[in-house]
Amino acid sequence: MNRVQISTPRRKRGAPYEIPSEFPIVLTDDGWKHFTAIFKNGVVLVTEDMDKNCLYNMGFFGKGVLSKRGLEYEKRMNLKQGSISPAIVKCDNYSEWQEKLSAEVESTTAGTPGESKEHNNESAVETNQQTNQQTNQQTNQQTNQQSNQQTNQQTNQQTNCKVSEMSGGLSAVSNAMKAREDEADVTVKPVRDERNLDTENIPKTEDLQLSLEEAFFLAYGLGCLNVLQYCEVDKASESKRSTNNNLPMTLTEMWQAFAEGNDNFIPHYIAYHYYRSKGWVVKSGLKYGVHFNLYKEGPPYYHSTYSVVVKYVDGRSLQPVGADLYSSWIPVSALNRITEQVGKEVVFCSVLKPSDLSEAAMGSPNCIRCFTVQEVLLRRWVSSEEREHKLDSANC
Repeated sequence: MNRVQISTPRRKRGAPYEIPSEFPIVLTDDGWKHFTAIFKNGVVLVTEDMDKNCLYNMGFFGKGVLSKRGLEYEKRMNLKQGSISPAIVKCDNYSEWQEKLSAEVESTTAGTPGESKEHNNESAVETNQQTNQQTNQQTNQQTNQQSNQQTNQQTNQQTNCKVSEMSGGLSAVSNAMKAREDEADVTVKPVRDERNLDTENIPKTEDLQLSLEEAFFLAYGLGCLNVLQYCEVDKASESKRSTNNNLPMTLTEMWQAFAEGNDNFIPHYIAYHYYRSKGWVVKSGLKYGVHFNLYKEGPPYYHSTYSVVVKYVDGRSLQPVGADLYSSWIPVSALNRITEQVGKEVVFCSVLKPSDLSEAAMGSPNCIRCFTVQEVLLRRWVSSEEREHKLDSANC
């Protein structure tokens, strides 16, 4: 058999040269910086602007709730409002691009008085030219109207005789058309006036949404995220509680709450933690029908190299625990065809559950060390390559 050759990641065209930090580790004067997120309705949200920028720009954690990827909504809204010009600017690194972008926003929002005076002078000259043109047009129109009236009177006298003959037939046709319209029930759809649309309720900012795996990795693996449990304020107990009604969650509470919200949270997190510890940037693979996509250094720099399918397997019998979507060759072949078309490869990541692990032990994050991960790289077998390899080995 051929020796497996690991495919090299493909760098994106025009990607920045400077690579940010792999993890959001920020050291301040007070010590280790901790970010804050809120766990509400099964979703982990980051609302602070500084925390959002640090978590995404340093490790590419999360996605904006109103963006296709990253935090693009605010920039897109500024482009629509005209505060940022969509000109192409070439920069050597990522930090230089951010500095130019912020400087451009400040220059467009703050106007200069000198420019306003020049604009007023130009507008005054334009108004004088317009008034002169209007007076000339009015005099020309009056002379033309007088000459046209004389010619029209002569032609109208000749055509009145012909029109009187046709008027009888046309009036009968118009009466019949009106009768049909009255009999039919015609429903007219109202025309939508876009000028009356409510634009005040359009959100100006967006929150950063973290997946459950990302949130627990930041809290457990890196220890830089504090997750608060969202609690609604009751009118009866409003006086007893403080204004900040959100309660901090421990790692065990997070582990249990995330496992209750998602049945596959435990195997998916173990696979996520495994690939993050190996240096990959792990993002959702829902677009390609898989669980995760693996990027080198991040989505702005490289295309995703591998599409990961997570399988939860019993450690003794090697049988799948729960439903297995890729138990037959038909979905596997379809998945392989999709990933080949987009220049990726499929990796089956099997998370082996120990047979002696009890349900009570799985209620704590301490059980993570008991699991084992196995990887299988899926590739299509090409007979011609196998034949060439055999000929080469025979000649040697």
